[in-house]
Order: sequence, then structure tokens, then C-alpha cells
Amino acid sequence: MISRKIRCSSRTPLILTMAIIMVAACGGEAGGTESTTNAQAQTAQASNPGKMFDESVEEDKCALLTPAQVAAATGIAESAIETMPGFCLYEWEGHNIFLSSVRVHDSVERASRYYARHTEDATPEEIQASKQAFKEELEKSDADSGVSGVIVDAMPEDAIIHERWNDIGSEAAWDGNTVTLRYGNVTAVFSGKTYDRTEGEDWVDPEIARAIARSIVSNLDEAG
Repeated sequence: MISRKIRCSSRTPLILTMAIIMVAACGGEAGGTESTTNAQAQTAQASNPGKMFDESVEEDKCALLTPAQVAAATGIAESAIETMPGFCLYEWEGHNIFLSSVRVHDSVERASRYYARHTEDATPEEIQASKQAFKEELEKSDADSGVSGVIVDAMPEDAIIHERWNDIGSEAAWDGNTVTLRYGNVTAVFSGKTYDRTEGEDWVDPEIARAIARSIVSNLDEAG
């Protein structure tokens, strides 16, 4: 277990954040699950106008994306979609969609900050600098830095450029493989892959990702 001395930098690119999630226990908004009561939501609503949700959204996050909605977004029969019990993973021949994270923040402002931090663009130089800084933090901790360092080294180093979809919910961004969206005080993250026997592995088509994002927001709208 990595020491909590390791910090989650506000400039850490999302792709490195995913590595950190695997090997570290960062505190606060970047690593822990925020919970809120109805009373907190009402208080936050007064000072932060926007759609507000309570912790029940987190308790059954898979309800935000149903097999029927995946079928509608992809144009395939719902009967062709396989689900994995307990996981928001939907698979069909050569494809999958995975809703990996749903967070209920205690205010719209906090959700917006979380979204902004996790959709920052980054140059290859910035990514390399973040990787190096994180490895140095590992070396100072009581972690098994050898194994952890290998994980960090294995992360891609290409530039991260987000495409902004501000017409979906409050905010949504696509980095080529992952969608991070915010709707009111909720943030959600999902991605998907396609597998072609002749061309290999690729990320899900962005139009499908957009349709999935719209589906999640439509369910959030009903939940609110």
C-alpha cells in the first residue's frame, strides 16, 4: 500500500490519474468517493444553482446506463448485449462500453472543479514531467516503487487533447478514449473499445460515445 504522503497534483493528466488510482490512495476529491445527504444538497443548491442529486445516484450507478440505452446508441439489438453482474460493463460482438465512475459531489462548484481538473489537456512534455514527479514521490514513500514505477512507465506519453461537448448536460469532454461528463453536482466517467480482427484494437466511435453521454444525462435528469 502506498503511503498517503503521495499527493494528487492538480496538474496530473487524466491518464496518469488512472495509474495513481491503481497504485495510490489519494485523498479528497481526486481519490475518495464523496457522499452527501439531502440536507447538504439543499444547502448547496441555495448557493450553487444547477441540478442537484443525493448519494442514491452512486448506490446504483449502473441504472444511469441501461442495456436498452446502449442498444439505442449503437443501433444493435438489446438481446445481443451481455452484462457483467455488479459491473457497469456492456459487451457485444467486438465492442464494449464501461461506466467506470460516478461521483456525487456536495456542490455544483466542487463537481465543476473535479471536471476541470480531470479534463486538462497536456503536452507530451507535461505528461513526462508528471510521470517523473510521481515516480519521485513513490521513491520517497514506503511503497514498492519498483512495481509502481513499472506501471507509471507503461502509461502512454502522447499528448492529451480533449474534444469539448458542452451541448451535453453541463459539460462533457472526450480525450479519444474516455468521456468525463458533469451534470449538476454529478461527474461520471466511461470508455469503450472495439476489436477488429484485421485492424486490431481501437477506442469506441466518438458518435457512440456522444450518444452514451446523452443517455447518462437523460437518466440523471430523471433522477433529479
